[in-house]
Amino acid sequence: MIIAYVVDVMSETRVMPTLLNQSDCVVPSQQRQLLLDTGYFTDSVIHQALARDIDLLCSPKKSTMGAPYHKKQFHYDEQADVYHCPAGERLHRISHIQKSEHSREASPHAFCDE
Repeated sequence: MIIAYVVDVMSETRVMPTLLNQSDCVVPSQQRQLLLDTGYFTDSVIHQALARDIDLLCSPKKSTMGAPYHKKQFHYDEQADVYHCPAGERLHRISHIQKSEHSREASPHAFCDE
């Protein structure tokens, strides 16, 4: 069940306070456990969970040894809507999910005001 959402083109962890605030608006009792994937294993997310007395269930990051670039090395150009690779290449979107009878667009204010 999705109870909160927000998008940041550069950081999936920067939005945690917004996600937690939205969750507080939707779920009446304070959440005691939070299950996240390894991408959220950062000091800032851990500190936010501790501050709200939430048990954080999150695997430590696996080694990126052998991977040529970490995702933090990519830069998003909002005006051109492209990412720039550390090797100097531009990454263009190749597809976009269109609204259909099997999907719907969500309002950015679907949950609550911050």
